[in-house]
Amino acid sequence: MSRRMYPDQHNIQISTVSYPAVRQLIAQGQLIPIDRAPESDNPIKGLTDAELYVLAADAPIEILSDVACVIGGLPVQAKLYALPSPAYHAVVRANPFTQYPGIAELRATLRTSATSALEGLRRAVQQGRQPGQLVAAAQESAQFVSCWMPDQTVVQIKSLPKRAEPDVFLTLAFRAAFTGVFPPRREAAMGLDVGLQPHTVVAREDGQVRHYHLSPLVRLPTRSLSSAERELHEILQYAQGREDSEVVVAYLIGHASHIYAEVLEHRGMSTKYIARSRQLALQDAFYSHLSQYANAAGIPFTRVDAHHSSTTCPDCETRGERDRDIFRCPACGLQRNAHEVGALNVLARGLKGGVHLRTGRWRASGQPRRPARDDFAEWADAYHFPGLGRR
Repeated sequence: MSRRMYPDQHNIQISTVSYPAVRQLIAQGQLIPIDRAPESDNPIKGLTDAELYVLAADAPIEILSDVACVIGGLPVQAKLYALPSPAYHAVVRANPFTQYPGIAELRATLRTSATSALEGLRRAVQQGRQPGQLVAAAQESAQFVSCWMPDQTVVQIKSLPKRAEPDVFLTLAFRAAFTGVFPPRREAAMGLDVGLQPHTVVAREDGQVRHYHLSPLVRLPTRSLSSAERELHEILQYAQGREDSEVVVAYLIGHASHIYAEVLEHRGMSTKYIARSRQLALQDAFYSHLSQYANAAGIPFTRVDAHHSSTTCPDCETRGERDRDIFRCPACGLQRNAHEVGALNVLARGLKGGVHLRTGRWRASGQPRRPARDDFAEWADAYHFPGLGRR
């Protein structure tokens, strides 16, 4: 079965406070273990060797809010807000849940005034989550529409070395469709460099380069916030990051003939960067959501090795030096923005044949240039999980 026929899957980490509820659901037979198919044929991806559980017929899932649900009558806490916009709206349509009032106004103050943002956070939490609120945490997509498939919900449990408890994830399934409102122009192949500021640089095959920056948000004294206020602040930060990221996604889907992105590899990344990019939805957007958007739109998506991509000269392929955001080549004298250099090299490596997606090794020099493997069959491997690298 073609990977394009499988539903989209989004993995959401379940809070550790809900682990006893998960164990109880398993003990009561409301979460039923199933055998995991060989990874090459397994439509349920994202965590290799994880234990899989499906919902029993008498254990439906109900979404209560963007941080809580009920499975088989037991409450489970999870970051359900960490979904792409089409999936978020699909859940709200199928299962309207309570939300804080005044979210649109509060999101605006987070860009302008720390004092107003603090007041807004406290006012929203005091009023509490309420039914019938308009969805303001995620914009409706003009390119995609999703349908939630609650009967295909899966729980995945992954044991990790050096951890006392496993990580537990809720996997929600969606059927996404490309609306065709803005038909793709397929103008050029494009390569991506993902960071923080700029959060994305897009290099086009025709030589054009585009920079995308995160919207500035005011800094709040989070230690002075209550747990509920801090949680709402995290939801709003994620919402703004998702909105910024989906501007890039909309451009890529509307203009790219082939999208090349870097293979996710947490080793060597700053832990501060990983944490911040998760808070701002960048890890989800570019290592999970984008590949599934491309899948729905029928645009080829390939991941390539990004090692030394921002420190290798895109003109002469000599290893150079990087000083903050500036790259300098000692051989040909090129001086250029390092993020642009990274995006250009990702694009060039994809066009030259990329890497073997399982071994991660570059083809040896002198080997014939074979087309890079289409990543449709691998898209779910791009999900981010703490402590895990790409298999």
